[in-house]
Amino acid sequence: MNKTMHGQKNFWQKSLRSTAWMLWLVMFLNTLSGQENGLNSRTNLADEQLIRIVKKHEALLGQYAEDPSKFGKRELSTRVQSVIAAYTAFNNDNTDDVFGYVLHGKFLREIGRFEEAYNMFQKANKLDPNIAIVKQQLGNFLAESGRYKEAYPLFVSAVKLDPEKAIYQYQLGAHLIYFGKQLQAEKQMSPMDFDRQLSSSLSEAVRLAPENRTYKHLFAESFYDLNKPNWEMALKIWTELLGPDSSKTQTEAIQLQRARVLAHLDKKIRGEEITTASDPSIFIRHQAQAPGSTWSKTLGVRPGDKAATSDNDSN
Repeated sequence: MNKTMHGQKNFWQKSLRSTAWMLWLVMFLNTLSGQENGLNSRTNLADEQLIRIVKKHEALLGQYAEDPSKFGKRELSTRVQSVIAAYTAFNNDNTDDVFGYVLHGKFLREIGRFEEAYNMFQKANKLDPNIAIVKQQLGNFLAESGRYKEAYPLFVSAVKLDPEKAIYQYQLGAHLIYFGKQLQAEKQMSPMDFDRQLSSSLSEAVRLAPENRTYKHLFAESFYDLNKPNWEMALKIWTELLGPDSSKTQTEAIQLQRARVLAHLDKKIRGEEITTASDPSIFIRHQAQAPGSTWSKTLGVRPGDKAATSDNDSN
């Protein structure tokens, strides 16, 4: 697959976009942060102030997304600075408010001020190191900056803190696909750990969001990155992507991937022919379990005839 940093950056930016999510965060992040007692001392006024800022934030981005031509350069700059000033004032007045920093960081990230957003998420992380979304956002910035080694444990932490969130599982898997070779080469993880973690994260993402074809497609592609891929499982996942909801182009692409996997299965079985030729039952079982494979080279090979098998394989 195409593993460009540009493609990855576009992916990492697809998060935290709905007003409903934002308001939910304001009201309930304290239950995730582990600071419930401290945060309960927040006044209703502070809560209402933050919600007003969030609505102002979302209104600006929503209106701009709907029709950017409505905004002159000066007006857009003025409104952006107004939201930033409101968040900054709130942070200054509520220095121990973790989700004030999270929401400020979110806005800065959405307008492309990534380093400033990172600083806000760092402040939130210092207040509470057990918030999955903060780990995710810190990891996003580091991954986009090429600091993949520092980003990796943050994505792992996000998954550990909230293992039932599909996006965290997916992002960990995506990070391993982009940077897994480097992490293994630099001894950050063993090939066995890489295979286990990549397979686990993407299979969990698919389990948690079975309707998401993007997750399943990346899971299917991930078998090409494994050190010891299970090609039978890869064939199953690619086959599951076929269906009435697939376009003609998608179906053709999936069939090409299935053919690629079948070629790996065929190669794997051919590589085992020397060791299995002495036992016809093993050979027959492999042949039966590989649909669509071609077996022309094996015709005429007698069980136990190792020399004949070796000669055939060398052609």
